[in-house]
Parts: sequence; structure tokens; C-alpha cells
Amino acid sequence: MLIFMIILGGVTRLEDAGLSIVEWAPLTGILPPFNQSDWLQLFAQYKTSPEFQKVNFMMTLGEFKYIFWLEYLHRLWGRLFGLVFFFPALCFWICKGFNGRQKKQILSLVLLGIAQAVMGWYMVKSGLVDDPHVSHFRLATHFCLALAILGVLLWMAFDLGHKRSLYLSIWMIGPITDMLLLTIIYGAFVAGLDAGLVYNDTFPHMGTSLIPSDAWGQGGIWYNALNNPVMIQFIHRWLAMMTAVLVIFLAWKIKAQNCKIAWFLTTGILIQVALGITTLFTNVNMWVAEAHQLGAVFLFSLFVYIWWSFLRAAR
Repeated sequence: MLIFMIILGGVTRLEDAGLSIVEWAPLTGILPPFNQSDWLQLFAQYKTSPEFQKVNFMMTLGEFKYIFWLEYLHRLWGRLFGLVFFFPALCFWICKGFNGRQKKQILSLVLLGIAQAVMGWYMVKSGLVDDPHVSHFRLATHFCLALAILGVLLWMAFDLGHKRSLYLSIWMIGPITDMLLLTIIYGAFVAGLDAGLVYNDTFPHMGTSLIPSDAWGQGGIWYNALNNPVMIQFIHRWLAMMTAVLVIFLAWKIKAQNCKIAWFLTTGILIQVALGITTLFTNVNMWVAEAHQLGAVFLFSLFVYIWWSFLRAAR
């Protein structure tokens, strides 16, 4: 359910549907529009948003319905996910089915889930003021919270079902994990700023040079590194290439201990790089971009296993 939720979030972003619902109603928002009057009321609300007034002012009711259903399904699935998690967890808690460690993990999931819901609306709200685009910082935080929830769920699953350990040193997996997470964060920045739509016909060059002049065109180095779509795409490209080298090195180091994980790491990172380049060349085709996002989720999941296994070996 969580992975499907991530897919829905990616499709919603790629189809520019995230700002179609301009209010957050956690309880009443679960009901869809039932008749033409409901649709006209929702469309009238959307017409007051900056996105309609500045971007989609020619949108018809039929076109609005398409983006509305994407955002509605994304929000509805989040509510269903919360229910599927909460009630069984409550039953296990009451029946004393959790040990002390699991109770802490369940509480952390509850807090992360609440934070994720609030951040989702906080992200949408950033595009309902003046600029009809959500903040790429809030979008990246929203995605990272989803990964954090996935990480805790996987950790609990590994505790219950897996026994094998990897004997590694912290200096090896620590910096590589940091590089992977930084690459994922910059990937979210790329998505939030539509940075994949610039310089998407050449690789590794951007146009006629490795780094184009307009990568420095919006102020100081930090401003460009955090806000300039051209610079953000450049950083994401080269973070990805460096991360790929480090991940392959890690796979080589653990091959003797766990050949399967080493194979997953090597294959996963090579496919991920290929998908990233293909996303550029296809002008951010939705299905290719979604596969690229899922590739990041897959690699993150592998690193959760590696960390779980490393800490188990240390214990």
C-alpha cells in the first residue's frame, strides 16, 4: 500500500494534479462529488487558486475532473493506509502482541504518519498563495517522510523474518548511504522544479558543455544549488554518477557475504542510472519517470536491509 501511495504521489506530481483540491478536510474530504452541482462547486473553488488564474485559465470542467480524481485518489489512499495500519496495530497493542521495541516502532510510525499528512497539506498550501507551484523543499520533505515510513516498516519485517548479517565497517556504508540520500533529495528537487525539462537532449553534456553558463545565473552558489533548475539538474546528474560508483564498490565488498544483495545492488543502480538518462531523453515521460522513482525506493530499501544487517552483526 505504501509503495502504491508513492506511485500515486509521483503520478499526481507529473500530471500537475496536486493543486486541484484547494482545501484539506481530513473527515469530510473522504466523500467524492456525487452530482453536477458538487463538481461545479469544486471547480469554482479551484478557479480561485493561482494555478487556475495563471496557468490553467482555459481548463474545462472535464479536464479538471481528470486532475481532481488523481489528487482525490492519492488522498483517499492515504486515509485507507492509515486505517489499515491503525486498527490492527491497536488490536495487537491491547492484546499485548508487541514487545517493548515494537511498541517504540509503532509509535514512531504513528508520528511519522501524522507528520506526513501535515506535510502533504503544507506542501499543497505553498502553491495556493501567489506562485502556482508547490515548494520543492516541501515536496522533497514529503517524499523523504514516505521513505522514513517505509524504512521503519521494512526494519520491523527484517526483525521478524531475516537472520543473516553483513560484517562491514561504518566508514563504508555511512558515506555511501549519505550520497544515496542526497541524490534522492536532489531528484525530488528536480521533480519539484521541473528541472528534467531543461537540457534533456544531451548526456553527460548539458548543451555544448558539461556545465552551462545559466547554471550560475540566479545569484550566489548556494542559491543556485538550491533553487536554480539548471544547477539542480547538474548536481543530480553527477551525484547519481558518483553514487553509482560507490554502490558498485559496496556490492563488490559484500559479494562474498551475500551474493544476492550484491547482485541486487549492482543491477539496481545500473538500471536506475539508465532510467534517469532515459527520463531526460523522453522529455520526462510519466512511466519512465515513475520507474525511476521506484528505482530510488528499491535502492533505499536495499540500504535499509544493509543497515539492519550491519547493526545486527554489531550487536
